[in-house]
Amino acid sequence: MPGYIFHSFRICNPSYLFSIGFLVFVLFPAIVNGQITPKSKEGIDQNCVYNKKYSEIQRLSFYPLNISDTVKLISFRYHNNDYPVKKGHLVKDSILEIRVLNKKDIGRLTDILFNYTSDRKGNIRSTRSCFQPRNAILFIDRVGQVREYALISFSCDQFEISSNRIEKWDPCYQKSQMILRFFISAGIKYGTDLAMHNYPGED
Repeated sequence: MPGYIFHSFRICNPSYLFSIGFLVFVLFPAIVNGQITPKSKEGIDQNCVYNKKYSEIQRLSFYPLNISDTVKLISFRYHNNDYPVKKGHLVKDSILEIRVLNKKDIGRLTDILFNYTSDRKGNIRSTRSCFQPRNAILFIDRVGQVREYALISFSCDQFEISSNRIEKWDPCYQKSQMILRFFISAGIKYGTDLAMHNYPGED
């Protein structure tokens, strides 16, 4: 099961691990409005710029949005790779928070994912080796099955997708903060506090 990373790109199967720096997650307090210009270790500008390339209708046509009846944000306790989705269903005793996105929310999320792009292409970005996911985006079909998901480790700057069929989006620097803020605005607290590196009840 393949997966993304915000500052490194990853798939659930480690053999698919790439170092191609995805959007999210060198979650320093980079400023989206461009007052601070983030740079990689190589000193290459990695700013996000907004380019309304895709309309909302186009974004909703991308897989897995085109087969999803519901999109949810969740938080869960991290337990040594024991993820909260098994065979298309949630392991509910590990879930702490669930937020169902409405149409407006989905529009905001997909606008961030697909319409913010790097102002320089082909940059190699720094990565982190840890992966401790406590949050996820779930794509659920009409019968309630989790068809695809994206696990997110805000503390480790990584994001892992369940399938390489998922449409890939540009890995610009500040997108990590945008996704983090989106989770916070939805009321998700667990896993979104960057001051917390270890949470009670985890092993």
